[in-house]
Amino acid sequence: MNSTRSLDIIIVYQGVVQINLTDGENYHMLDIMGRGSLIGVNNVVNMEDYNYNAEAVSDETTVLLKVSWDLIEEMMLFDEGLMEKVLELR
Repeated sequence: MNSTRSLDIIIVYQGVVQINLTDGENYHMLDIMGRGSLIGVNNVVNMEDYNYNAEAVSDETTVLLKVSWDLIEEMMLFDEGLMEKVLELR
């Protein structure tokens, strides 16, 4: 997951990812996230682009699951409770 600029939620299913903040030239490591970590939840709730990227520490052992914004919107259409929870977080 490099140069992520979208409204998707990423779940670290297996392995470890390093979260980096970049200005295009310089990288600053912000965090290391492992199995079960969620990336991008606040960005989705606040409808903001990511200003960071995530890189797998090991490509061989890292598995990420992407939950697209389209799926999240679809789920909110069928579950008013989910929509209310998202609006409460804003």
